[in-house]
Amino acid sequence: MATNIPPHNLSEVVDGLIALIDRPTLSDESLFELIPGPDFPTGGQIIDRKGIADAYRTGRGSIPVRGITQLEEVRPGRGRQRRTAIIVTELPYQVNKAGWIEKIADLVNNNKLDGIADIRDESDREGMRVVIELKREAQPEVVLNALYRQTPLQNNFGAIMLALNDGQPRQLPLREILQAFLDFREATLTRQYRYDLEKTEARLHIVDGLIRALENLDQLIEILRHAPDGTTAKVSLQAAFGLDDRQSDKVLAMPLRRLTGLERQNLQDEYSELTAHRDELQRLLRDRRELLKMLKKELRSLKKKFSDPRRTRIQSEAERQEETEQLAEILAEHQEEEVVLEFTQKGYVRRFSPRAYQRRQARQAQADTRELQEADELTLQVAPAITAQELLVLTCDGKAFTLTVGDIPQVNRQAKGVPLVGLLPDSVGNEPDAIATQLVLTEAALTHDLIMLTRQGRIKRVPLSEFQNLTGRGLTAVKLKKDDELAFVTLAKADEELAIATSGGRLIRFAIDDDNLPVMGRTAQGPQALRLRKQEQIVGCVQIQDESDCVLLVSAAGFAKRLPVGGIHLGARGGIGTQAFLFKQKTDNLVAVAPCPPQRAITVVTTESRSAQIPVSDVPRQGRDTLTGYRLNKLAKGERIATVTLTTLVDNESSGSSAEDDSEE
Repeated sequence: MATNIPPHNLSEVVDGLIALIDRPTLSDESLFELIPGPDFPTGGQIIDRKGIADAYRTGRGSIPVRGITQLEEVRPGRGRQRRTAIIVTELPYQVNKAGWIEKIADLVNNNKLDGIADIRDESDREGMRVVIELKREAQPEVVLNALYRQTPLQNNFGAIMLALNDGQPRQLPLREILQAFLDFREATLTRQYRYDLEKTEARLHIVDGLIRALENLDQLIEILRHAPDGTTAKVSLQAAFGLDDRQSDKVLAMPLRRLTGLERQNLQDEYSELTAHRDELQRLLRDRRELLKMLKKELRSLKKKFSDPRRTRIQSEAERQEETEQLAEILAEHQEEEVVLEFTQKGYVRRFSPRAYQRRQARQAQADTRELQEADELTLQVAPAITAQELLVLTCDGKAFTLTVGDIPQVNRQAKGVPLVGLLPDSVGNEPDAIATQLVLTEAALTHDLIMLTRQGRIKRVPLSEFQNLTGRGLTAVKLKKDDELAFVTLAKADEELAIATSGGRLIRFAIDDDNLPVMGRTAQGPQALRLRKQEQIVGCVQIQDESDCVLLVSAAGFAKRLPVGGIHLGARGGIGTQAFLFKQKTDNLVAVAPCPPQRAITVVTTESRSAQIPVSDVPRQGRDTLTGYRLNKLAKGERIATVTLTTLVDNESSGSSAEDDSEE
């Protein structure tokens, strides 16, 4: 069991404890004013009180912490112009400075972080100082926001207030932790005072015997002078002065110096002090209020001796709102421009201006793409976007990451772009196959639900809005079983329908509602979408809005047909489905299912790395009982269709008018 209790300021904790002693019914709000939040030894700034409130009320919460930064004008060297620099003087708790600087350098070198010209560490004994020089055209606020998102300059402290209470591990809110500590200290002081009382009474008993013996000094000497041995003397002392065994032993062991008048006075003083101390201890043990007063006195003594000023600032809600609005204005002013994103077969992403993309389309339209030809950096997806929007990337292991469209480098039309996986955290790896899909989080898309389908047929529905503003670590979108992976993703709304196809040519169609597909939490696995036969796999899913829609089915042998949705039985999730594609060859199987919007095409890629773009309208409508579909292209011996992607149709007529602008780029 994991526990991760954040450090706090001693003065604030003592104030909270004393307040609970004086007012056990103190409200949570009043207690949180006395202890406003954790206080990390490395300083920093807590930017959201929600995580603190969650941790203090439930015992668990995620507390976002930022480093402390400021902007300065620095001169890089003699004869060079002054530049704006971000000065970092404090880092979040448990962030290693050297590792953080190395992380920034890697991001800059891999073109994942723009606007930084140089970084150097000027820390000394006076404190930390890391200088991040910016390029002249860079916006400091934009770079700083990227540092917050992509580096540990901002991270989350996961507070888990787990402790052993009465021998049992419990996750405790702040009030219960403080009360448990007070109960513990009260019990400890009670045991301590009882032990002190026993020792005091034992010593008082001995001193009382010594004083009684010394008050009768002549008789004491006479007894000792005539006693033949120690045992006889001990018995005589007990009889003469009313002493017990311990007292008489101490009298016999008393050195001669105790017979002096000064020593006798010291014994009288000690007796008086012991009597007063005994009475004080008895009073503390009898009266709980007096015991709690002593506990408060002890706490104040600790505060006076060890307290220091708070180091971690807590950002107020007004400050946070103002910062958010200012950043939004800056991003809107400098980043909101229209762009076009292209995603290629080899996992690269390219960003173009709309004008450059039109010229690129004009050049491509001059070539006949319907016949199979060697596939070279084939574009599989085109997405219009705005630089301020976010791109959601889902990986095959069920993780979700977001990155700002403006952080994707802009390229000229001949460049192949940058690997999309290279823009994600290092934990994703370097293999392009690690990415399952990607989509731009537009306002229209955010009104939809995300439908995720795994290779083994598990299906899950989550609101797309839950994937906004993710941290650099990303989050778990779907929990996967061993040997399973996220394979297909589509957007849909409630009351629409979903069709799922298998490699055996079966289709299952069901309504997207709370009975068939309820909205689930991010870490859920999801139910089984349909029953799979042996050697059968899921090949895709499509959203259905109307019964007049068609779905496009493509087989590995190169056959395809457009199947009207009305020909597919509307059933319930988890069924066996309907046989929708009959194969002419026993070795054939279904490889893809896609929607059939007008003015769109499918791009097929074969096992021999050849590709072709075929308009959807070229594929005839056929029923589910048709034996063979329309042959897309003639394949070579042993060649099969590997992947099918719905793409934008390159229109020669509409694109040709832009060719004359080609020389301007």
